[in-house]
Amino acid sequence: MANPEEKNNKGIKKKLKASQERLKFLVSSSPAIIYTSKTSGDYGATYISENVKELTGYDPEDFTKYSNFWVDHIHQDDKERVLSGLQTLYKKGRHQQEYRFQFKDGTYHWMLDDLNLIRDKKGDPIETIGYWIDITKRKETEDKLRNSEKNLKKLTKELEERIEERTKKLQESEEKFKTISEESMIGIIIIQDDIVKYVNQQAADWIGYTIEEMKTWEPGDIFNIIYEEDRNRVKKFTKQIQKGLDKSVLHYYFRAINKNGDIIWLDNYDKTISLDGKSANLSFFINITEKIKIENKIKDSEEKYRIAYNQANFYKDLFAHDMYNILQNILSSSELCKFYLKYDKNQGRIDELLEIIRDQVKKGSNLIFKVQKLSEINDAQMPIESKDACKILKDSIDFVRDSYQKKELNIQIDSFSKKVFIQANDLLFDVFENILVNGIRHNINSKIEFFIKISEEQRKGVNYIKFEFQDNGIGIKNDHKEIIFQRDTKRDKNARGMGLGLSLVKKIIDSYSGKICVKDRIKGDYTKGSNFIVLIPRAT
Repeated sequence: MANPEEKNNKGIKKKLKASQERLKFLVSSSPAIIYTSKTSGDYGATYISENVKELTGYDPEDFTKYSNFWVDHIHQDDKERVLSGLQTLYKKGRHQQEYRFQFKDGTYHWMLDDLNLIRDKKGDPIETIGYWIDITKRKETEDKLRNSEKNLKKLTKELEERIEERTKKLQESEEKFKTISEESMIGIIIIQDDIVKYVNQQAADWIGYTIEEMKTWEPGDIFNIIYEEDRNRVKKFTKQIQKGLDKSVLHYYFRAINKNGDIIWLDNYDKTISLDGKSANLSFFINITEKIKIENKIKDSEEKYRIAYNQANFYKDLFAHDMYNILQNILSSSELCKFYLKYDKNQGRIDELLEIIRDQVKKGSNLIFKVQKLSEINDAQMPIESKDACKILKDSIDFVRDSYQKKELNIQIDSFSKKVFIQANDLLFDVFENILVNGIRHNINSKIEFFIKISEEQRKGVNYIKFEFQDNGIGIKNDHKEIIFQRDTKRDKNARGMGLGLSLVKKIIDSYSGKICVKDRIKGDYTKGSNFIVLIPRAT
């Protein structure tokens, strides 16, 4: 079993690894080369950023695989000084030095090497992290300044001011990317007491304001550019950072609104720094708006594919089940017809069987017609227009009476008006027909009764026409009242002849921006029949 010290070291290494991944992301487009190395054993790097190849010509693997690769390419006149300087690092925890390093093309470049020693809780060194910058041009400028007698005094003073300013900036390790960030694709903002203390050009360009404008903002104005739904979350992180409650790097996404009013997505990394003796929030971020747009398009495509796949399975199950029953009935009736024609010669019985065959063919045709209608609803919205609901309801009742002539039907209508106009289309006929057929099929009484009530109702400012279909059927249990409208994707293959049924009704009502539900005809006793309630927006 690992002792507490080992667990502690493992935890530190795990955090270091996570920090390395975040650091790798931040510097992927920066001109600075970031690296980590061991604290003993050899001079090989354990990690070096990919841009080392673009700058030096060497592959990252050259530095990580060969322990003396870095040392072997230091200028001979600088090597002893550089290696002895590493002792300063182990004593003070931080060391900065300049030396010449040979690139792959054979030329020597002056490099600024800033090293920081990472220690565990016991104070033992575990890793070195540093950054590398090519300062050859700066060195050349310095040489020219030193060689210019005419402007020596003036230029020397300017050089001293620049060196002093740069040294001060480099003393704050959290700000070491500030100067190089101006040429990178990383936005940087420093916020202290809700005031913008520093902003680089890239960040200003994305947000749409000038650097000067942002620096004149009042306390808290920076949060006005954050999308309202994300604002409180970002404020929470910012306060946590400024109070120094979190010593690690905080990573989160948020939406901002640029000066043009466009929403942009930013991938943000926050860190606590010390600025003039007070805590401040240093933010590194990149614009990932295009990435988010592409991801959303992919999600939309996946959702459309899923819906299409479910619809295809639904149509397959529907035909495989209902058409099988229809064809079986036709086959059985035709076999009996052959039997009677050959042996019994019973013309009355033959006519009855032929009537069954015709009825089954009619059902098959009706099934295909309904599937086509359902497909129209799924593929594209059918036009919605003003329709006389009472006329369509009467046509549906007449059709049902004709289809169930052998049933004793008693259908009554109570309407507040002879003509009721709603926002619908011709599929409303199928809505009424399916509800009535559902009430007939699930009714064991010798006399099947329907009481249809039509009234007005307003919900959330919308005027609806309310249709109540009350029947004396077997009723619906409470735990089934919701799922009866959800048979489109998980159809019960053991159900007999249910066709599209209430799944079609629900889809049609939804296309009207309407509502449908089922309740007990007599409250609390589902066995006394059902009450299907349909709300459809009234035509204006």
